[in-house]
Amino acid sequence: MKLNFWKISVTPLVVGLIAAILLIIDGTIAPIFKVGASFMWIAFINWNLFFGSSDTDRLKAVPGFIIGYVSANLIINFGNYFSIFSNAKIINTMIASVIAVFIINALVMYFQHAKKYFLDSIPAIFVGIALTFSGAGISLKAYDLSLLLIIMIYGILGLLCGFYTNYFVKKINAKHIF
Repeated sequence: MKLNFWKISVTPLVVGLIAAILLIIDGTIAPIFKVGASFMWIAFINWNLFFGSSDTDRLKAVPGFIIGYVSANLIINFGNYFSIFSNAKIINTMIASVIAVFIINALVMYFQHAKKYFLDSIPAIFVGIALTFSGAGISLKAYDLSLLLIIMIYGILGLLCGFYTNYFVKKINAKHIF
C-alpha cells in the first residue's frame, strides 16, 4: 500500500505550526518573569504527556500541577525539617531527604483514588513535582509563587497544544484536504 505524502504530513505540519506559535507565545510571556529563561520546555513536557489524552484527562492535569507543586515544597521543607537532627548526629541530610521523599510520594499515590474530585492525575502530579524541582535550575525558589504561575501557564499551554494538535489533525483529515 502506497502512502500519500500529504496524508502522512498532516500531523507533522500541524505540530510544527503549533510549536512555532508556542515559541512566539513564549517569547512574549517569558520575559515577564525576569529570569532570562524560556519555559517552552514545560509546555513541551505537558504537550507530550497529554498528547492523545481525553479532554477530561487534560482538565484533571491542572489540579495535578498544583498538587505536585505543593508536594515538592513539602518534600523540600520536610527534608529541611528532618535535617535539623543532622547537627545532633541523629540523622543526616541525605537520610532526612529520603524520609521526606518516601512519605510525600506515598501520600501522593492516594490521589489515584480521588477520581470523584478530579484529583487523580498521577502523571500531572509527578510532572508538577519535577517542574518545581527544575525551577531551581533557573534560579527560582521552589516556594516562590511565580514558579507555580510559570508551571500553570506553561502547563496549560502544553495541554492546549495537545488538544489543538488532535483537533486540527482530525478536522483536516475529515475534510480530505490532502
